[in-house]
Amino acid sequence: MMQQYDIIVVGGGHAGIEASLSSARMGMKTLLITNRKGGVGKTTTTVNLAACLGLLGKTVLIIDLDTQGNVQYGFGFKKPFKKGIHSAMKEGLDLNSLIYETKYQNIFLIPSDINFEI
Repeated sequence: MMQQYDIIVVGGGHAGIEASLSSARMGMKTLLITNRKGGVGKTTTTVNLAACLGLLGKTVLIIDLDTQGNVQYGFGFKKPFKKGIHSAMKEGLDLNSLIYETKYQNIFLIPSDINFEI
């Protein structure tokens, strides 16, 4: 079972609806940052919202569902992940094995990965 987080922030595209519904069923608040159009600030909003919530003492799990996978760079990760949310969906990997602690207090990430396709 997944650790309990105060808030889950799901960023990217329009694929985040199922993740939002799943986390809601687990009793966690979910914020879904989505828009079909590119270049509208989904990643920037996701990163900054999560950072602010973390500073307020909330434990935040970010799920990056954007095929470009840029949320990770906002939290200091330098290279694309080989395993991420796409791997969980396609290969049935346990989400707990894909949660990365960021260098920022209270912020955790399930990244997009290099094989992500919608």
